[in-house]
Amino acid sequence: MRILILNHNVRGRGTYHRALPFARLFAARGHEVAFCCVHPERLYRPTFVRRRFDGGGTLVYCEMPRWSGRHDPQEGRGPLDIARRLWLVATRRFDVVWAFEHKLNCLYPARLARRLYGTTFVSDWCDRWGGEEGLFDFCQSEEGFLRLPPAVQRIRRRAFAQEARLEESVRRDEADAVTVISRALRERALNIGVPKDRLLLLPTGADVDGIRPLDKDECRREFGLPTDAPVLGYVANFNPDAPLLLDALQAILAAAPRALCLHAGAPLTGSEYALRERGLSNRLHHLGWIPPERCALLYGASDILLLPLSRMRLNVERFPHKLTDYLAAGRPIAANDVGDVRPLIEAKGAGEVAYPNAQGLADATLRLLQRHEEWPEIGRRARQTAEELLDWNRIAEQSLDFIMRVRAMGRRRRN
Repeated sequence: MRILILNHNVRGRGTYHRALPFARLFAARGHEVAFCCVHPERLYRPTFVRRRFDGGGTLVYCEMPRWSGRHDPQEGRGPLDIARRLWLVATRRFDVVWAFEHKLNCLYPARLARRLYGTTFVSDWCDRWGGEEGLFDFCQSEEGFLRLPPAVQRIRRRAFAQEARLEESVRRDEADAVTVISRALRERALNIGVPKDRLLLLPTGADVDGIRPLDKDECRREFGLPTDAPVLGYVANFNPDAPLLLDALQAILAAAPRALCLHAGAPLTGSEYALRERGLSNRLHHLGWIPPERCALLYGASDILLLPLSRMRLNVERFPHKLTDYLAAGRPIAANDVGDVRPLIEAKGAGEVAYPNAQGLADATLRLLQRHEEWPEIGRRARQTAEELLDWNRIAEQSLDFIMRVRAMGRRRRN
């Protein structure tokens, strides 16, 4: 098959980590695949890399121009990006377009391919964007958004409103099939009218090759950490649950005076004063944005990995990608019981799951701190969970079977 996989993100961000493995694994199975995302730096020109696999398949990896005017390049509204994707679709016939989310740089090319060639359009749904407690709500409350000029805020709010309307209508009225990341989104898709035989619950796999259990002492030397202190690890691209985590850390570090927290990604607070007020400034080590290989070292340096989740609708419907990394790293996990987290952690005993508030996360972490003699065994079970339940090869085969079945059924007829 000739398959086009469309991702709205800048390389290395968000859903990119869900979409790209499918492209690679499909090409390894003999298919002709093109993958599109957004270049992290180049404003006006795309880049293309072609790779041929031993099985005869090919992968054309395309990074499109990031210039987006007054919009964030992550929002999929770059005019040059969209134009390049439309040109790709207009000049090359694909059997399947799999659009990861409904952003315009994914939706417009999928619509054109369907109209020109009758291409099968599969839409992946892996976040709650619009509505109460959706990503757009969170974006509009962030300090970065509030610092924008009022005119730019109005432009972006109109864009958010348009995409919120598209979130359900694309899956209900346009896509031939829908893949979802969570049980909650599966239920939502069924409720809006997506036929059950054209809907697939498809988890994100774990990167068991790129992330492996590492020697704890060696990893700590990389960060200048003591080898005899309990270390808690946390990584996040954005922090909707920062208040929950900070409250939990305040309780954990008060009960465990020698413990430290190593954190990478987006800052938990814009105020050093707020950390000092909580007594965290000397025990919360923020590394900033670091590359994936450094994240693997952070996991390796940690005794326990933290997954803070409140029961907001955004968390219920999405799936935290970091959980797959945590499991692959082979470390005990302390998490809040939200969405699909509990079944995965408890499948083989990879950690502790607790009520979705700060006290619950603190209690789960403190219980794991007391079980220090069991850490190697709990970590082994976490790694086993990643290898057996989140194997990318099995997930890729499942998705290919679904796509071929949908193609055999033909284009979806509308009521």
